[in-house]
Amino acid sequence: MTKKEAREQMKALMQRAKVTELELVPEQDKYSGPCVWLWGYGTYERGSVLSGQHKEVRIECYDTVEKAKEDWPLVPVRDDGTVNSKFLSAPMLPSCPPNDFDPAYAGESWDEQ
Repeated sequence: MTKKEAREQMKALMQRAKVTELELVPEQDKYSGPCVWLWGYGTYERGSVLSGQHKEVRIECYDTVEKAKEDWPLVPVRDDGTVNSKFLSAPMLPSCPPNDFDPAYAGESWDEQ
């Protein structure tokens, strides 16, 4: 496959998946075992309930990096084994409950761990 063909293939896939970035990620998947996933990243489009939020899409799984690179020679390989974590952050939990919190509601308690 020539570079021009590879670029056209990537462009077509990115349009179909509605993503702006592609990445190959070797990872240990809970269901499929060791796998090299082709991930797509983008933003949910207007009209989606998630409009404007970051989107991550698993597109295809390969047995090895070599097989993935055969199909996607221009897509970079993430070598740290993690999903594109620049978009992930730990949730922030406030130290005190909101004003409308009722501890009797549904048997919940704010200080339960």
